Amino acid sequence: MKSKAIINLLWSDADIGGAEVYARKVAHLTCGRVISLRGSSLSELLELFTLLFSRESVFVFHDFRASMFSFARFFYRHDTIIIHGPTTRPKLANALFTILSNFVGNVISVNKGMLSLKHVGNIIYLENEANLPFSCDLAGSDFVYFGRINESKGVRRLCKWWSEQDFSLVLHLIGDGPSLGELSRRYQCKNIRFHGPLSHEDMRLILEECCFYISLSEREGLSLALAEAMSVGLIPIVMSIPSQLYLGNEGFPLIEDEISLSYLLKDYLSKSNEEIHALRNQVRVLWADRNPGTWTKFWEEFPTNL
Repeated sequence: MKSKAIINLLWSDADIGGAEVYARKVAHLTCGRVISLRGSSLSELLELFTLLFSRESVFVFHDFRASMFSFARFFYRHDTIIIHGPTTRPKLANALFTILSNFVGNVISVNKGMLSLKHVGNIIYLENEANLPFSCDLAGSDFVYFGRINESKGVRRLCKWWSEQDFSLVLHLIGDGPSLGELSRRYQCKNIRFHGPLSHEDMRLILEECCFYISLSEREGLSLALAEAMSVGLIPIVMSIPSQLYLGNEGFPLIEDEISLSYLLKDYLSKSNEEIHALRNQVRVLWADRNPGTWTKFWEEFPTNL
């Protein structure tokens, strides 16, 4: 029997980002491919049109816009939609994904708390698993954010607050995005350092100077950057949003605003080296408990379950 072609379709063609990383990992595990709608040439779009009407194709739709193409494949019903985040319009997303669920085999949500999909009978909750491909000897005390540098991730808010503080704590920012140029010109200084996109080796060298991962993003499905940071033992300082409440339940305080951020930093900075070392170990254990290999196993077996 001829194997089906597995195609990961998403809008973005960026090198960095949760959905983009997820799609590439799925393509690797399933021996599939990734097609990005943005930036595609006319010939690539024509090829996509052909694949959409082929019974031998299986699509994994990775975001809100790409999922609309499942309408064109309603007669096959063996595709999969991945919901990566809550989107800026959750009510519209609830309605759309509920309708589109009738045209695919499964709808996968990376977190139960994102959307109310109680009328979707073919929903699967499958949390992301992520780790950095290296270990770190965390010897520093700096703070780091890595991921997309744009408005939705709260990077401007973080830089503005950091620049207004009267302390010498260093914030490293790693990644690319539409706001990188403007923010680096405005906020680059001795204690706010923009590194841009880095290789894994260069990233490792920066992380070894750090102790904390910090993000003021208020809209996350299940942050891959956060999971990657925890995999090397960086202590998380992140917002109190549904997908991150598990951290509070495990003893890692979440922040609501800049005031609570100030108090949390003071608390962490008052701890002894032994207490910080224990927290790092606790982070690694928590990451291991939440990454048992279920995600990888699901996608490795995906082709044989079609």
